[in-house]
Amino acid sequence: MNHSIKQRVIVADVKRDEDGFLHARVKELPHCHTQAKDFNTLITRLGEVIHLCLEIQKEEADEREKAIVKGHIATKSRTRNTAIAPFTIDVNIPSELTLNL
Repeated sequence: MNHSIKQRVIVADVKRDEDGFLHARVKELPHCHTQAKDFNTLITRLGEVIHLCLEIQKEEADEREKAIVKGHIATKSRTRNTAIAPFTIDVNIPSELTLNL
């Protein structure tokens, strides 16, 4: 039986500031942004920050599963996979930047 893992597509918006730095932001992940002077560095950093944001998001979801019942903490009785699902990055680059990358 072939079990394939579905990849999540994460969209990042990229802009260049007046000093020439590229800024990437992922709207669907709070506080998920980075910057770099060149595109290759930006993509590397973006992958790292997305991974960190997904780990934080997962930890927060795990914490929400816990409930305090009469002074005791009860958790749902199921094991969770701590691995972050694979993802690809879809980068939205404004047309005015494409010639400058």
